[in-house]
Amino acid sequence: MGGDRDEKIRQRAYAIPQREGGPDSDHERHWHTAKDEIDREAALARDFPDVLTVEALAMRTGITEQWT
Repeated sequence: MGGDRDEKIRQRAYAIPQREGGPDSDHERHWHTAKDEIDREAALARDFPDVLTVEALAMRTGITEQWT
C-alpha cells in the first residue's frame, strides 16, 4: 500500500464511528470498511469518473447506504 492510500484509509477509518454515531471501539472493522470504501471509490474513479461524484455526494448526505 502506498503512503497516500494508507493516510486516506486512516482518515476514513477515524471518521466512520462519527458518521455512524457510535463508539470508536471497533478499530479493525473501521479500518476494513474504510479500505473497502477507498478501493471502491478508486475503481469508480477509474472506470466511471462521473459516477464517483454522484456516489460520493450520496454517501456524504446519507442518501444511500454502503454497498455490501
